[in-house]
Amino acid sequence: MAEDVIQRIDRARAIVFDWAGTLWTSKIGMSNAAQNMIRHLHECSIQMAILSNTEKPGDAEWLRRKLNELDLLQYFEVVFSSADYGLHKPDPEAFYAVGRFFNLQPHHIYMIGDSKTCDSGSWKVGWQFVHVESDTSFQWAKIVQDKFSKEKKQFFI
Repeated sequence: MAEDVIQRIDRARAIVFDWAGTLWTSKIGMSNAAQNMIRHLHECSIQMAILSNTEKPGDAEWLRRKLNELDLLQYFEVVFSSADYGLHKPDPEAFYAVGRFFNLQPHHIYMIGDSKTCDSGSWKVGWQFVHVESDTSFQWAKIVQDKFSKEKKQFFI
């Protein structure tokens, strides 16, 4: 898992995160490691969004409320709830809808998620996909943050 993230993330200009199982777990919510990574990516001028397969309309409002409580909402270009838009991953239209919020070529957009079935649909629209294991350690978040720490001077000069 860690090697996959390190190899794939170094060219990202935008990162789209899955919510449940990736940024948020039912056991602990959002870890400090994930919160720190989001703040750090913002400092590195990485655009961010959330694309979540949700079950009922209004779930996006719950996601926004949680992000606001953590003082993280302002770092996301869009919080996209599939139930609110009628588009679910892996349907390419869900990825296209989120991708329109970035002024970037698709190969600069990376999807980080825990579902090889749903989140890997990002490949169909030209995005890169980084699979992470759904767990409560959030080691992948620290790896992503460290990668941008190491690359920041070279990457954004």
